[in-house]
Amino acid sequence: MGPVGVGEAGHARGQPLRLGRRDVQPQRRPIGVVGEEAVAGHEHHAPPQGRFGAVHVVCHNAGVAAPLLRAPAWESALEDWRWMLDVNFMGALHGVRAFVPRMLAGSDEGHVVNTAPVAGLLTEANPYSVSMHAVACLTEGLYKDLKAIHAPVSASVLCPGVVRTAILDGGRNRDPADGPPAGESGLDEEGRRWTARFRAAPAGGPEPAAVAAAVAEATVQTGST
Repeated sequence: MGPVGVGEAGHARGQPLRLGRRDVQPQRRPIGVVGEEAVAGHEHHAPPQGRFGAVHVVCHNAGVAAPLLRAPAWESALEDWRWMLDVNFMGALHGVRAFVPRMLAGSDEGHVVNTAPVAGLLTEANPYSVSMHAVACLTEGLYKDLKAIHAPVSASVLCPGVVRTAILDGGRNRDPADGPPAGESGLDEEGRRWTARFRAAPAGGPEPAAVAAAVAEATVQTGST
């Protein structure tokens, strides 16, 4: 779910995504979010204003998780902390730093949507929850900062519950430099049962397209408010 998912939500209805008075055909542009250079480089290669106009909507939804979230903070692998903070929080921060200045320079209405699942609203001392709590805090602060300068750009945080995604398989894209994910061999019986339920949970959630459709509708209705 993200820019492509929001656009595809329109295609599912047989329509392109409408932004203001424009009909926009989404483009797939997969990028990495670990490292400011990767995101900033994508911003420089974004479609020129002569084709689509200014950047109006930016969605940050890159997220990874590990099934081992019940370990105390002092027992969680430091590599897992770094990996999830880099992708989940720093990825959103890099996007804000790369795109918000361009959106403000365009002087058009715009909106930034950062995804921080419900886990980020809970008090849990694991890498996933902490990283998503940081995204929620970042977005609320961004909203206030934009309001303070009377900008035509605003920000919202999307807090979905369980969605049918492959987020627990994010380790397939993990850089070897981040170390291997923590194994499950050290879990007790209760921990293994909890992990099994956690792995099975996404299958019971809505499809990403359904959430994306709601985001698309809310973004168009909300604008810069």
